[in-house]
Amino acid sequence: MGEDAPGSVQVVPEDVVPAGMGALSELSDADIARRVQAILDDPDHWVDDTDEDESRFSLGGKQGKFALARIGDAWFEPNGRAPSTHIVKPGMALASGRTDNDVQAVEFVTMRAARALGVHAATVDILDFAGVPAFVTTRFDRRKDRDGVVRRIHQEDFCQALSVYPSLKYEEDGGPTMADMMRLVAETSSPWYRRSDLQAFADLFAFNLLVAGVDAHAKNHSMLHAGPASRLAPAYDLISAHGIWPADRVKYRSAAAVRYGKERKYRQISGRNLARAADLLRTPRDEFMARLDELAARLPDAVETSVAELPAGLATDRVARMPERIGTFAREIADRALGEDLSHKAVPRFEGTLAIGQPDAARVWEPGTWRRKEWVMGRYRRRTRR
Repeated sequence: MGEDAPGSVQVVPEDVVPAGMGALSELSDADIARRVQAILDDPDHWVDDTDEDESRFSLGGKQGKFALARIGDAWFEPNGRAPSTHIVKPGMALASGRTDNDVQAVEFVTMRAARALGVHAATVDILDFAGVPAFVTTRFDRRKDRDGVVRRIHQEDFCQALSVYPSLKYEEDGGPTMADMMRLVAETSSPWYRRSDLQAFADLFAFNLLVAGVDAHAKNHSMLHAGPASRLAPAYDLISAHGIWPADRVKYRSAAAVRYGKERKYRQISGRNLARAADLLRTPRDEFMARLDELAARLPDAVETSVAELPAGLATDRVARMPERIGTFAREIADRALGEDLSHKAVPRFEGTLAIGQPDAARVWEPGTWRRKEWVMGRYRRRTRR
């Protein structure tokens, strides 16, 4: 945290007025490479992707990153009030054995494929800093005026917007459901953005389903607030499980971050559940089914093109197989949506469930506490049955 925090927030010590001026310190590629390597060498940077339901691989706060400003071809470290323009993310080291380069490549391919298919997503690249590759995202919470001055735009992720603890970002843990998130967009987006935002969000849910984007939880969606206007932020942190895990794990044991209809497990998301999801996404069922079919048809080529755009040496065997694996997986999902015997139109209209602001008699809040000199976040736990 600091004077160039996420969104337009500036955090300073008590009784200190935020600086009215800022400065930029130029960095060489070698300087940036040292910062990237320092994050990679930190064991606390490792991420445990061995969750018992085999559906997750991210833990809040574990993925190291830092912000820089880019002017022309030069990189700078912003100080004081000077805003950054890019986020540098070295990648993750996963407990299952995937390396940093693997994860960078998979996120790059997934994000580039999303943009190629018309999904509203952030601009990303993998750049080489003195021989050390790093994943770089152009900040969408910054805007350059006509005079060249970079302005901050306030960003609020869905957990923040819904007053939900980060530890509850997954629906399975009591976090926001698809219905909660769609309601947030409908109620928060400014009138002139609302229709396009709802369509873009529905598109994002369709894309994440077809690529097995298991990490599409509430903290990986955001709203942008600029003056009186609010709108859905571009998609970020998109990553397909097909580039990380074996095919059988994805198909038979993995699950989406939220329920599609009544199910999270990919193998249990039927055509009827896709019809229910369309209702939650405020999209006519026929249109949603057609969009799934279109995306499934175009995904293999989009992913293959994105793999070809990777820097030399980053396309591992598993990454190279992503076009085929995602294509097969997506086609199977889309075919469930198109099967005539599933009688989509006979399924009653589905309202879904709201988890936020609703009492849950089966769960009780366990406050946070200090344990072995470390703060353990509060959490909901299931009531003990007697």
